[in-house]
Amino acid sequence: MSIVSKFTTYYKLWMAIKFIPYVFKCLRSPVFSNIPEINYVLPKEKRGNSLKVIFLNVLHGMLLECYKDITGENLKRGSEHVLYLFMDIIKELDDCIDGDQNEYSKKGILYNPTIKEKRDNLKKFLELNGGKDNVFSFIKDMFEQNYSTYIQQHDIATEAQSFEEIKKLIEIDIKWLSYTMSVISIYNSGKVKKEIINDFDMIGFVGKISDDLVDLKHDIRNNRLNIIHSILKLNAKEYKKVLKLHDENKKIGIKFWKEECPVTFSTFIEMIDSYYRKIDSDLAKYLVEMVVYRGLNS
Repeated sequence: MSIVSKFTTYYKLWMAIKFIPYVFKCLRSPVFSNIPEINYVLPKEKRGNSLKVIFLNVLHGMLLECYKDITGENLKRGSEHVLYLFMDIIKELDDCIDGDQNEYSKKGILYNPTIKEKRDNLKKFLELNGGKDNVFSFIKDMFEQNYSTYIQQHDIATEAQSFEEIKKLIEIDIKWLSYTMSVISIYNSGKVKKEIINDFDMIGFVGKISDDLVDLKHDIRNNRLNIIHSILKLNAKEYKKVLKLHDENKKIGIKFWKEECPVTFSTFIEMIDSYYRKIDSDLAKYLVEMVVYRGLNS
């Protein structure tokens, strides 16, 4: 069964009802929060109760719930802070790679002042709560094993702007999520639990496609790599329809994708389905369904 065929009226209602407890939980204990023990103050754009902030808080909180569902274990105090602080590093690395071609080519990217500041935040927290040496040993190994490969493929994809090369880049890029949850695993148990890798890799791939749906208009206008854009460019008629809606500042939903861009739609849904079917955890599947539905109605 395709993930899209599940989005009936009743199923969407069930998804919304299931989502409510996670919203209340995130309002009580948000992943995005100040961390007084290291004098960390949350940036202004990540504070408050806007729909965007609530959704991101719930999404991050559900990643931790998925970890518990897959491993059958409870989480150590502070896991939400480790998740936030590590993802803060990853986001800054991503922005640096996309934004400053000269900077990311330098071997010392981890010592970029902004990245170093975020890295030091995580280090300070782990020094107080345990796990610093193991976590940073893992980060070092992860970076050395994957960074040059990622940069090489990033350059190839940027030059080619093709679906094939961008897909290869995403297949490397998706590892960031399983690496993130591996950091959570090391913080909690001192080692990487192998059983978490598959589901979080699959969530990472589907999440990236969904993010590209959300960011499509912005990425086209700013010439940023986007796999949905690369698929659209293979069909001039469908591409023109999407550009027209962007020019008119209109929202693109599931109905538009199905009826007006059936070739593009079937291509990216087949990709999503191929990864969705490989997820074992029911909660992880639900999380992916929520993310895909958001992407299709962005």
